[in-house]
Amino acid sequence: QKDQWSLKGNLQQWVKDFKLVEWGPMSLFPEYLEMVLQYGFVTIFVAAFPLAPFFALLNNILEMRLDARKLLTFYRRPVTQRVRDIGVWYRILDSIGKLSVVTNGFIIAFTSNFIPRLVYTIAYNDNHTLDGYLNHALAYFNTSDFQVLSFPNQSETQHEICRYPDYREPPWISRDYERTSTFWHILAARLAFVVVFENFVAFVMIMVNKCNLNYDLIKRKKVI
Repeated sequence: QKDQWSLKGNLQQWVKDFKLVEWGPMSLFPEYLEMVLQYGFVTIFVAAFPLAPFFALLNNILEMRLDARKLLTFYRRPVTQRVRDIGVWYRILDSIGKLSVVTNGFIIAFTSNFIPRLVYTIAYNDNHTLDGYLNHALAYFNTSDFQVLSFPNQSETQHEICRYPDYREPPWISRDYERTSTFWHILAARLAFVVVFENFVAFVMIMVNKCNLNYDLIKRKKVI
């Protein structure tokens, strides 16, 4: 009698499971897509927001528990299927990883003062320090050269010359407000940094792949 009741209870549980949402062949697509989008935002713009991987980790820890609850309580048990890898998603992740190297290189080179300061200490300062860097990085502007519509509001203190961050010729020479040679030196250094950064990351990836191949060969020899 006890076995019959337990069997009846199991049948009732099977009926409940059968009424759950079916785990179809495309059910994993939104899960993969969500992770790929997160991976893309984290890796491509990590130089602009270095805390992004930390927040992504917190999100994934919480989402693992929520997805586990979702699979156990709202979906039928999926039918297992053996596959070699994650398919085309691996190529997408690999492409995003390569793209992130380029974007982070440009972000570091063109949105920070790392390259201008490096060029100044190496090429423009005899002591190879940052002394005088602020004066070096500011250009001169004559306030009388303002256009009528863009002229600032009148104030009690009038300034004939003001400074702004750029590399342009001063207004008292014939080539006023044109790009200086320093600007082109810094631009060349920024582009060179991007090239060196990409090649360095590519070299590291090649070495890591070689180490993985050697580890797999050693592991296979031990098994044989």
